Amino acid sequence: MRRFLCFGGAAAGVEGGGAGWAGGLVGCTLTRLVGSAVDRSANRTVLGVQMGFDVGVGERHRVEFSFNKFWGRLSIKVDGVDVVRTVRFASVELVKRYEFVVGVQEQHHVRFEKHRELLFAGFRPQPVYAFVDGRLVAQGVA
Repeated sequence: MRRFLCFGGAAAGVEGGGAGWAGGLVGCTLTRLVGSAVDRSANRTVLGVQMGFDVGVGERHRVEFSFNKFWGRLSIKVDGVDVVRTVRFASVELVKRYEFVVGVQEQHHVRFEKHRELLFAGFRPQPVYAFVDGRLVAQGVA
């Protein structure tokens, strides 16, 4: 459960949510890391990452991100409904961005960025960053 950081409340790898952030705009709950291929050193390789956080003050929405590096499955859900669901076997992009708007009355721009190395990306850490309205709210490493 190392390598997880949530800005605005929850400690790394802790379930149960935080105190909120930016005047209650975002409350963040990190759910868990999925499996580990190597756990002998500080350069730990993790097969997947899952993170979730709440967006909004008056109109609350739950955003969840899940990525499994071994199978290439990536899923982004808002309130339990898939917004993005894909399987990636190969990619030429070093940074893949997923952007969407959450909310009807109270709209927030959500962006996920998944970074990868040029060579042997499946065997190296792949950082994932979550932004709400241009501010970093959570990050993890797959």
